[in-house]
Amino acid sequence: MSLIPTLRQSALRAPTKAAVICGERSWSYSEFDQITDTVAANLVADGVLPGDRVALHLFNGFELALSYIACFKARAIAVPINTRFKGPEIDYVLRHSACVCYIGQPELFCEVAAFWKRWPSLSCCCLTGGAPNGEKIQPFDDLLRSVHSTLSFDNIPNDATAAILYTSGTTARPKGVTHSHQTLAETAKAMQGINLDENQIVLVVSSMAHMVGTILFLCSLLNGATFVLLPKIEPRTVLQAFQRHRCTYTIGLPTTLLSVAQFQLTNPHDVSSCRFFTAEATLFPRHYAQRFREPWAVR
Repeated sequence: MSLIPTLRQSALRAPTKAAVICGERSWSYSEFDQITDTVAANLVADGVLPGDRVALHLFNGFELALSYIACFKARAIAVPINTRFKGPEIDYVLRHSACVCYIGQPELFCEVAAFWKRWPSLSCCCLTGGAPNGEKIQPFDDLLRSVHSTLSFDNIPNDATAAILYTSGTTARPKGVTHSHQTLAETAKAMQGINLDENQIVLVVSSMAHMVGTILFLCSLLNGATFVLLPKIEPRTVLQAFQRHRCTYTIGLPTTLLSVAQFQLTNPHDVSSCRFFTAEATLFPRHYAQRFREPWAVR
């Protein structure tokens, strides 16, 4: 099964349940399904065709969440760009993936402003918060405008490519790793085996431009959980999110999880809702695990 029918099953099971929370904003499953339909329809109206690559150059936030799912519904391929990449790396990824559309934000667009017009395949570009002076760039809010559409977003082949995630490029140039609708949907099923189900309130503590952040986001929605997005991943904001939203589940780098635990020792928050922590690494040193457990006894 492809991603979109699975997501709509989540919306049909619990239409009023919170799907995505980001700061002061939240969407129910029904609302999130509808607004991503709108963004997808606008992408298609702007000329994005099935199989086209769409660059997502955004920090964690509602624009990234909406754009990800909208790409899938439009039968396009999402290409998240590592927010730590600099101009030459971004240029390489966008040329290598032949992106036709770029969705970004001003803080990151500054890395590519000097040469974005030279990308041979690029036909549309939109930014959050409006375009820089003198630039003919579409504001992201245009993708939220009401549009009459008879498009169907459901009949998507299981083996169609859904996303291309690039490696960090530490040993060579970044490599694009492709993921199909079916493999991502199957990953969501597998994640149920480690308790990622509709009973969880999931907090992401890594970038959604990376594999783990992407998987956690998609699997949360496909399995009917509530997903909490943090624009800034810092120990204080992580603990505040646990306390405010009663988060139960998270995945993060060992160093990130440890820094949160250490902050909890001196700045205790109510973390009694916490149930499941997973480290996104092949090894989690035993002394890390011991140091991580202690602070969670502080209520």
